[in-house]
Amino acid sequence: MGGFVLVVLLIITGGVIAFIGDRIGMKIGKKRLTLLGMRPRYTSMIITVLTGVVIAAASVTVMSIVSEDVRTALFHMKEVKQALATSESRYEESQRLLEDAEDLLAEQQLRVESLRSEVTVKAQELSFMEEQRNEAMRELEEARQERAIVIQQLQDIQGAYLQAKQDLATTEKDLEFEKERVENLKDASEMIQAKVRELQERETLLETKIVNLLEQYQKLDEAYQRFNEQMRYGHLAFKANEIVFAQVMEGGKGQDAAQLDLVQFLLRANQVALGRGARIEGKDNYAIMLYSEEHFDQVVRVLGEESGQYVVRAVAHGNTVLGEGVVVWFDIKPRQKVFQKGEVLASVEVLGGDTQNIEDVILSLLRQVNELAIAKGMVTDTEGRVGQTSGEEFFKAIAAVRDSEGTLIVNAVAQHDTWNTGKLQIELVVAETKGNE
Repeated sequence: MGGFVLVVLLIITGGVIAFIGDRIGMKIGKKRLTLLGMRPRYTSMIITVLTGVVIAAASVTVMSIVSEDVRTALFHMKEVKQALATSESRYEESQRLLEDAEDLLAEQQLRVESLRSEVTVKAQELSFMEEQRNEAMRELEEARQERAIVIQQLQDIQGAYLQAKQDLATTEKDLEFEKERVENLKDASEMIQAKVRELQERETLLETKIVNLLEQYQKLDEAYQRFNEQMRYGHLAFKANEIVFAQVMEGGKGQDAAQLDLVQFLLRANQVALGRGARIEGKDNYAIMLYSEEHFDQVVRVLGEESGQYVVRAVAHGNTVLGEGVVVWFDIKPRQKVFQKGEVLASVEVLGGDTQNIEDVILSLLRQVNELAIAKGMVTDTEGRVGQTSGEEFFKAIAAVRDSEGTLIVNAVAQHDTWNTGKLQIELVVAETKGNE
């Protein structure tokens, strides 16, 4: 009912009640009736007061009947105030959580930029080291060539000097005739000796330079060899293509949400890498470096636009020694079934009654299953494991082999239909080969 109609109804109701009260008061006054022994004048006043009370009560009653808002205002005002206060409190809490999320996103973006800059610096350092090594090798080769030229010149001069001495010996009989020539030869010999000394001094300087260049080359070569040996044979935190961290993510939530989820994923991968001994030099709390900014943006775009579950894995790009940062790239696979219930995942033949090697053989079988599941794109735990089998299954298979004779086959069988986003439950089944039946 509209507000105007409600006001008109209240006016009419009040007027009718006031009219009735007035008529009653007039009749009581004319008849000079009394109430509870009071004088007619006071009786008339009480009737008038009661009429006003009835008007107010009727007005409130009509408004309560006609309007739900009036009923709420009269009887539920406290609940309304409490609900309003609760709503305001929730709104303020939502605003605070939004601001915290925005601050966290900004911080993660700064960390991503820092990781990218570290990758660039490392690449520049390696390039500079290789340039220094190549420059030293070029200078060494030039010094060796110059030394060979000087040695050849020295040998030519020494030959000329010896020849001059021989010529001097053969001309002793004509000493008087050749005296002037001898003097000239002496002068030439002194000049030759001076040239020889000069060349010897130059040779000494060149040999010193060669020694210095050799020392520099050896130092650079040793540093380069140490670097290569460390990369190839050092204690590794991660091997090339090893999964650093894996997680199931929900796609289709938008670019911003996908980027925030991927940054959180990298922070968890960073903690795993720190636990394995990887470190970025100068940043003790960071161990992860991105292989490519474009690759990161591609993964964000896929997770933001494509709905459904995905297995996201951070994979080491190369061998990473202890104390160095690990460069990772993303392997992303949509949810899909990888194994059927009852499917034989791997098998191995064993000899019944074997009590020494059976445990190692079954463990090797489980490792084969784990590698197969990883190749199928399944999510791994922080230890890189996928398949699971109970200790009871393991020891039951060992006992079955020890209690049997002949050639047996141990099959690793999937207990359930398995998706790459879930866990693989394995059952070990021991059976006799066809040749023993």
